[in-house]
Parts: sequence; C-alpha cells; structure tokens
Amino acid sequence: KIMLTLVIVLILINWVQAFTPPLDYDVLEYHLGAPAEYFKNGKVFFLENNVYANFPQNMEMIAYFYMELCHSKFSGAFCSQLTLWVYGILLIPAVYMMAQLFLPKEEAWLSAFFAYSLPWTSELLRVYYVEVPFTIALIASLFLLLDSHQQTKNKFFLIGLFLGIASGIKYTGLFIGAI
Repeated sequence: KIMLTLVIVLILINWVQAFTPPLDYDVLEYHLGAPAEYFKNGKVFFLENNVYANFPQNMEMIAYFYMELCHSKFSGAFCSQLTLWVYGILLIPAVYMMAQLFLPKEEAWLSAFFAYSLPWTSELLRVYYVEVPFTIALIASLFLLLDSHQQTKNKFFLIGLFLGIASGIKYTGLFIGAI
C-alpha cells in the first residue's frame, strides 16, 4: 500500500512537472521552435538553423501533429504534453516486465518504481526528448526476445515492430536494437 501510494504521488508530481513550461534555450529554440514554425506556415519544410527539426521522426512532431489535429496551439500543446506524461506511466510496466525476467516480483516492482522516480525521468517527461519512448520500445522488443515462452512468427513480428518504433523515434534504435 505504501508503494502504491508513492507511485500515485509520483504520477501526480510528474503530471505537474509535465505541464511546467520549459525555460531552457535548447527546448525553446529547437524542440518547440520547429513545431511553431511548421504550424505558423502550415507545412513541414527544411529549417536552415534547426538541425533537430529536420528529422521528421523526432519527438517534436508529436507537438506539431497535435497542433494540426486540434487546430490550436494551446490544445495541441496540452495533448502533446499529456502524451509525454503517458510515456512516463508506460515506463513503469515496461521496466517491470523486463525486470521480472531476472528478479523476484517485489524487486521487479521496486526497479520500475526507481526508474520512474529518478529526477531525470520527470525532466524528460517535460520536454521533447526521445529517451523515454525510445527506452520503452527497446525494452518491449528485448522483453519479447528474452521471454522464454514459445517463439512464434507473431512474436518476431512484434519484436520487429517495436524495433521499428524505436528507430522511428530515434534512428540509432536500429543499431542499439541489433546489438
């Protein structure tokens, strides 16, 4: 009960953290500047001085996708921050599933709790960095590979799907996944 209470408190803290406006130059200029330019011009195009925004698979595209979907910067920004917050929650079962292959149930939950409660996890849920969804996709593919139940075509398809998602989030996912 104590652990569940701590997780709920952390989820609420990360909710607040997810909607705290970023003030870092990197986030404002590069990670949020690109979706703002795309939304203002109504299309995706090459941004001369924003190298990160010129990879269309990057996380910034979540913000742009929601701004286009909602036809509003405010509700689009809200939905994209909500998506980042949900990625943090998805990190808990991902780490648990992987840890339970090697650890007893209680220690696996503790591992998931620690992964979610690290200060940089909260920070990564606030900005458009790729680390959390990238990690979730790689953990899911590795879990499916290491899970000792029967190996089927569907399982290998899912492994490929999660590696593809990881690579779509950040192209180095293919290299890390292959290792």
